Amino acid sequence: MKASDWIQSIAQDSRGIIYAGNNLGTILEYDGSRWRGISATNGPIRSLKADASGRIYVGSFGDFGYLEPDKKGAMQYQSLMNKVADEDKNISDVWSIDFIGRDVFFRSVERLFRYRDGQIKSYTNPYGWFGNLIVLDDQLYITLDYKGTILKLRGDSLVKFYESKEYASVAFGASAPYSDGKKLVGSWGGGLFVFCPENINKAGKSVLERLRTPEALSNNNLLRAAEIYQVTRNICGAD
Repeated sequence: MKASDWIQSIAQDSRGIIYAGNNLGTILEYDGSRWRGISATNGPIRSLKADASGRIYVGSFGDFGYLEPDKKGAMQYQSLMNKVADEDKNISDVWSIDFIGRDVFFRSVERLFRYRDGQIKSYTNPYGWFGNLIVLDDQLYITLDYKGTILKLRGDSLVKFYESKEYASVAFGASAPYSDGKKLVGSWGGGLFVFCPENINKAGKSVLERLRTPEALSNNNLLRAAEIYQVTRNICGAD
């Protein structure tokens, strides 16, 4: 096992087993009584996330995939890079993972990948680096770091959904549930925001509203969005 004291990603499957990714490419599996190391990649494990069925998906440096049991029932890492076109394989860290229905999305700063029915589709970004993923009401939105721009996946195309120079110095982080039609979104150096896409064409309303302290302290989801790297219902991973 490649041991490390640096853990950046945590997830839990449907059986209650906990998985933690370290910076040496090992995923640590904990069943409540013992730890087991799963050799996954040659780079740090940046993201782990369970889908509705409990399958654990993995993002690493230049690689992404999922865990599945071998013939003896022991979890092993399965890379999806063999399904990626050669011209799309030159990526850095896969920082975030999210789901819409049966679609799985993996996000690096250079590319967004969609895994559907055993096939991978790659999206590039003409506007700059991809920031973080926001899934709300079965729609996928993607922030752009230090651009004040949010893209939306419409069909098979990424289109510009929102743009504001006010947020051109902000890099948006993880998101978490807030209330109906809204998500709580963290950032690096910009504070906390409420994302409300239904306000896009409403006069006097904003798609992004900075969260003020009294309101923040009254909402139970606050700390979930304050974490930098990953947010799940019960557990968070951060630097």
